[in-house]
Formats: sequence, C-alpha cells, structure tokens
Amino acid sequence: MKPLKNKEPYYWIAVIFIFEIIIISLSSKTAINFRLFPITFWEYFQLIIITSVIDPIAEELLLRGLLLFGPDKNFRISMLVFSSLLFALTHEKPEISHLVTGFGCGLLALRFRNMILPIVYHSFSNSLVSFFEWV
Repeated sequence: MKPLKNKEPYYWIAVIFIFEIIIISLSSKTAINFRLFPITFWEYFQLIIITSVIDPIAEELLLRGLLLFGPDKNFRISMLVFSSLLFALTHEKPEISHLVTGFGCGLLALRFRNMILPIVYHSFSNSLVSFFEWV
C-alpha cells in the first residue's frame, strides 16, 4: 500500500488517463455519452463487481504480473509491448484505447514495481467505461 501514500503515482495515473481520453477522443467520431442500461440495481452491482474488481485483478496479474515480472529483466520493454498488444486483443472489439490502457498499466507496473497501481487504474478506467461510451 506504500505507493498509494505518495503523490507521484497519482500524477502518473492522471497523465496516462488524460492521454487515453485524448486518444479515444481523436479516434471517436462523436461525443462521449452517458448511458444507463435498462437493468436492475442487482445487475448493475454485478456489472460493477465484475468490470471494476474481478476483471482488473485477473487481467493485471496475468498480463502484467506474469509477463512483465516473470521473464528476465532484459526483456521488459518487449514484454511491455507484447502484454499491451495481448491486452487489446483479449477484448471483444480491440481498439486503440485498449492498447493505450494496457501500455499505461504496464508503465505503472514497471515504474512503481508493484501491481496495486495498475489494478487501481484499470478498475477506475473500467468503472468509467461502464457508464460512458464513445460512439
């Protein structure tokens, strides 16, 4: 939990998030829309738990934890690119925003040498995507 007590990780998260929003805005043809699904409260609760808790933990531990910290240190940059591409390709409709998110999470993992910050960022990003769409 030590990285969450410093200010520097939050600056990194803000810069990565702003960069991601710029990329999404440039690649999108229309504005960002707020959306609510015609589902019950319990279904919203399940959606948030799955997309903001379970998915970020599983994807970050697998794609960043194993791929970035598992192989030799000499391969970290190539594994960062590979894990970002793999992250984008694991989504239903791979987009440039997935690549940017994967690369940003990888940078956070490498810079702060832990998995908490990429999980927090991924969770934050998924929470926003659950209620906003770029069409």
